[in-house]
Amino acid sequence: MCGIAGIVRLRPGPAVGQEQLERMLATMLHRGPDDSGIFLTDECGLGARRLSIVDLTGGHQPMVTDGGHLAVVQNGEIYNYPALRRDLTAAGCDFHTTCDTEVLLHAYRAWGLDMVGRLRGMIAFALWYWEFDRGGPGRRSEGIREYPDFLFPQMQNPDLAPKDWEPSFVDYLYLSFTNATAFSPTDVMPLTHRAKAGMMVESAISATTVLLAAARAVNILR
Repeated sequence: MCGIAGIVRLRPGPAVGQEQLERMLATMLHRGPDDSGIFLTDECGLGARRLSIVDLTGGHQPMVTDGGHLAVVQNGEIYNYPALRRDLTAAGCDFHTTCDTEVLLHAYRAWGLDMVGRLRGMIAFALWYWEFDRGGPGRRSEGIREYPDFLFPQMQNPDLAPKDWEPSFVDYLYLSFTNATAFSPTDVMPLTHRAKAGMMVESAISATTVLLAAARAVNILR
């Protein structure tokens, strides 16, 4: 059985380091003696040790799309990956290996998070992606630059950021967290209908959670 590891930086600080990931992978050498690999960005690091079973030569992990906008590591086996592969190939996906891990990359690009309900097997996987904004990771990985769904202050004031600034994982995480807890977009405004709808859903879930917790507390106090 293979082994996977990962690091995510959730607040400003030093970039994720390769040495730390290498130390983590070294502790799992017995789980994956055939191959190892690392994917790094400033905010995220993924690592894998592989015991080659499916596609002995072509299943190197982490698997990454062109441009590095989507990366995955997997441990286990997707039992129905041949059927998923046929469906994705018919939809126009171009596979470069016969490994079941590559199915995860194309499945996410084709179906988004709905892909989880299509998987059959015993697997654990980590998927790094920049979701939602500008068409999602699939379109961004193809170099398609749509109009943004969210308006960040760095986009309006050139004195606040470089000219080619684009939001990263931390920016989206901060937006989601503040919207869900304060019921308001604190430093960013939604521009598109889907962004506004998504933020309204987050606020509704948060409000419902608060009301349920308050109701429970009242019952306890009684």
